[in-house]
Amino acid sequence: VRSGIRIGVDTQTYSRWADLLIAENFNIVAYLREHSFVASPLFYLLWIVVVAVLKTLLGAWWMTGVVVLNWVALTVGTYVTLDAIRRVTQSAASVWFAALLFLVAADLLIFVPFVLSDLMFWGLSTAVLAHGVRLVMSETGDDHPVARTTVTGCVLVVLALLFRPVALPLVAFWILAIVTWLGRPIVDRFGPALL
Repeated sequence: VRSGIRIGVDTQTYSRWADLLIAENFNIVAYLREHSFVASPLFYLLWIVVVAVLKTLLGAWWMTGVVVLNWVALTVGTYVTLDAIRRVTQSAASVWFAALLFLVAADLLIFVPFVLSDLMFWGLSTAVLAHGVRLVMSETGDDHPVARTTVTGCVLVVLALLFRPVALPLVAFWILAIVTWLGRPIVDRFGPALL
């Protein structure tokens, strides 16, 4: 963190793609039509839009904007994780222990100064996982929070898919979370008989 802003291997590629989007006047359809890569550019679209918006708003300071967003993602992701731990364990000691682990989480902290999408994707992934935990732990008769959690989780999964192509496992996790919640009445009714 003390070394200032760091440029990763992919930073220049993302910057070039953002320049292409800006050159197309943020016309997403034209950008996708003219752009190709090993993975579909659709799977990087949200990240490229973030970079293009930062370049448009901050000019030469756009990389600083990414680092600020990295700090926001780390903070929000940490909060979401600690909140999920609190919900699951109902233990202050568990939350404090997890918070201490975050303070030494070098594999997260090392990415803060990098002008890359890693921490923002981690934040999105963490939010999907926390929503899955919240959904599975929801009470059966609590339809409003369940609906809100389900819709929010679906939106987060779509955002993650548009952010990085490695988001596909989150789709499987989210489907499993929904199926688990839907199957709870069956387990509640027949589970004791199976034991």
